[in-house]
Amino acid sequence: MKPFFLLIFADIELQNSQTSDPLKEEYRDAFLREASLHLCVSSSLYRYLQKLVRQWKLPHLDAEEILLESLDRGLQYIDKKGLSIENPRAWLRAVSINVVRDEAKATVRMKRLQFPCSVDYLIDESSLHNDTDLSEDMSAIALSMAELSDSDRNILERRFHQNKRYKEIQADLVKEGEGKIAIPTLRKRESRALKRLKAKFMERKRLG
Repeated sequence: MKPFFLLIFADIELQNSQTSDPLKEEYRDAFLREASLHLCVSSSLYRYLQKLVRQWKLPHLDAEEILLESLDRGLQYIDKKGLSIENPRAWLRAVSINVVRDEAKATVRMKRLQFPCSVDYLIDESSLHNDTDLSEDMSAIALSMAELSDSDRNILERRFHQNKRYKEIQADLVKEGEGKIAIPTLRKRESRALKRLKAKFMERKRLG
């Protein structure tokens, strides 16, 4: 079995342990059986996503990560709603496109300003036309970054300074003794870190 499938089925086993509802398990099994046909590197969906990533200039993202995230969302949908996914291929395609679109939007926002620590993030666009405002914003961001936990700073630094993909961060954390963290979990960790950073930054802006 290829490493990609090992990752997928490791996540599946984790998810399967979280529910004992026979009907949900039936829906999950049906979804996974059909979805597995579209998760290999030779599938048209995989190739389409690789092309999409290149077109949108997202070198830190790849089809494997996108499909893992889409698969995870499908399993979560079944667990939360108790409903079956009638067309897994259409589901994977639609959700995967949303994942890429969300990542592209986030990348555009983050590239508006380079942090002193080389992490990008959203900032008031009007600041970019005023050197004084820009300097003040950068100072506020640096102070906000210093207030984050080590975990938050580390994942932001790896994602936006070192430009690492989730799989690379996952491998780094294993080497550092944190264990293997699922890619969807890393995405959520990054999202929470950015939200906390933005909250601290906006509070500093409000207080002047």
